[in-house]
Amino acid sequence: MIAYRVDDLIEAGHTTQAALIVKELGENLEAWLMVIEKGFNIWAVRPEAGATEDLRPRLMEGLKRLDARIEETLNRASEEEISDQESRNFYRLLGGFRGVTQAAVAYAEVAGKIDWEEWREERF
Repeated sequence: MIAYRVDDLIEAGHTTQAALIVKELGENLEAWLMVIEKGFNIWAVRPEAGATEDLRPRLMEGLKRLDARIEETLNRASEEEISDQESRNFYRLLGGFRGVTQAAVAYAEVAGKIDWEEWREERF
């Protein structure tokens, strides 16, 4: 699920985004990326690691802040600054972030319950 959600996010990132929104959200996006990257780095080495205690709340709080910041920016901007298509594209991008976040949280919740030794066992 994580791989599909990351693909969706990458695809959404290739659409035309309003420079104003990207500029306004830079810090929030970087904070989200740092949290998700930390989880991915841990899972790359130890897939059984599950979640750190603060992963879910930090990711969900980051999404709330991102959502609020987008609404604020779109409400403040004039139609000349952000077209309808750019607004739709950015909401699609936000959906990509939300999808990756939800998939990461779901993985973290079940990773500790998987019998990783059996998965690593050679069967041939």
